[in-house]
Amino acid sequence: MRKILLTSAVFGLAFAGFLGYKTVKAQDQELSPEEEIRLVQEFNRMMAEGINPGEIWAEIGKEAFKKYNLDKCDFGLGPGKIEGALAQLPRYFPDAKRVMDLETRIGWCLQKYAGMTPEQVKKFATECWGKSQCMGEYDAIVMYVS
Repeated sequence: MRKILLTSAVFGLAFAGFLGYKTVKAQDQELSPEEEIRLVQEFNRMMAEGINPGEIWAEIGKEAFKKYNLDKCDFGLGPGKIEGALAQLPRYFPDAKRVMDLETRIGWCLQKYAGMTPEQVKKFATECWGKSQCMGEYDAIVMYVS
């Protein structure tokens, strides 16, 4: 029973990141025990209704994918085609003249199609590193392509 509660709590905290995406994204804050319980209950309710929070993040990633013109990027199957692309990575990309994994390819395409500098891509990709309850657009894009 304790293992189930712990698993639910972990998923609940991950879901808390989704619930607080707009408000908690840029800051790292602790949840009260009552708030954790509420979020776990909300997560369990959604799962019981057949709603997978991971699918919500994939949708957020889909929107960000379009927002940053990554539909022009070739992940190995042609521009904008991502179904099955992850299974073929890492691979050599002639346009970049090097082997890339998914995260490297996304960063390269953000530079080429979204006009970001390498520094902007690094900041974009690492905005949630070391922060709990945070999932940025970069993470959502990775989830969508995955």
